[in-house]
Amino acid sequence: MLTREFELPGAGPAAWMRLTPSRPDLVTLLVLRPVLQAGVVVSLEVEGSAGTEPIAERVFTDVAKSWVAGSTQGFSTGSGAFVMEPSQNERASQSFVAPGVELSIQTETVEEPDDGQSSTEPPPGGNILLKQRRRVGGFEGIEQRTRLPDEGAGERLAYLWIFPGKSADGAAPRIRLAASGPLSRPGALDATWNTLLATWRLRPIGAH
Repeated sequence: MLTREFELPGAGPAAWMRLTPSRPDLVTLLVLRPVLQAGVVVSLEVEGSAGTEPIAERVFTDVAKSWVAGSTQGFSTGSGAFVMEPSQNERASQSFVAPGVELSIQTETVEEPDDGQSSTEPPPGGNILLKQRRRVGGFEGIEQRTRLPDEGAGERLAYLWIFPGKSADGAAPRIRLAASGPLSRPGALDATWNTLLATWRLRPIGAH
């Protein structure tokens, strides 16, 4: 059911609707932003609680205006991308598990640089094999390789690289790359680790 139809400033035609009769407390905002120079219409939709409509409209105005036709930076939607200034409160993480190896990637904006290794010691039975500075993707960080006891595999190799980040800078967050696997496969682990570091790239912030 359509409850209100209006023009969202800086975006385009918009409408508030109640799409779930059994949930009158839920409302849905639909926004269409025509981008004439690109010949496309960007469609946005969000569901929220009744009474929060003004907040959703303010946020959607900024989001709709941030879509840039043909941009290769930002959150891609095919023919363009949402390009916004980096926040000072961002965190992202991803992990991957394959036969014999585990990888993890974490980024986080920080108030102060934090290498996370100044007081790090290996657990009982562990041994640090390498600790050095290493430049990865334009960032100067600390690389560490540790031999660790493992009940299942006997021993494991753990790889770690950390860039401490810059204060309140979304374009230079704290970066933590990690990998680990059984000691019986050192060649495969080294190759996987070096490939991960070699593929890390500094991507400039897109312009509006």
